[in-house]
Amino acid sequence: MGPPVFHVEVTEALLQLYCFVPDAMEETEDFQLSYACAFTFPAVLTALGAAQWPRLQGCFHRLTEVRINTVKQTLAASVGVVAGVVGAEETEKELLSLLLGYLNDDTAEVVIAALKSLPSFMREMGEAGQTEIGKVGV
Repeated sequence: MGPPVFHVEVTEALLQLYCFVPDAMEETEDFQLSYACAFTFPAVLTALGAAQWPRLQGCFHRLTEVRINTVKQTLAASVGVVAGVVGAEETEKELLSLLLGYLNDDTAEVVIAALKSLPSFMREMGEAGQTEIGKVGV
């Protein structure tokens, strides 16, 4: 029979609340909120699909500005999943510089997480982007 499948209607209000989480962290200094948002982001994006990327993009970019290592590590680990959903054009335009930053991060855990996400990320990159990634550390 398999696991139950649930359908949740994502209203505009619910999506706005979710996208407010990174901003709420600044007001409350509750870094666990941003960690939770970063952790669930790939699933939310996958569930909503690439067509909703424009609505989630601002939330994602605010999360990438959080300098807490657990948030950076979580985003680095999932950047390949995000790339797989948004496709090659958005990956090259929006995510390549982010991945390069994670690969050059001062924190080993962030670098390792980014390295683990490379295979799925590279599938979305054209030859020029793959070459740029290959220059990391040179």
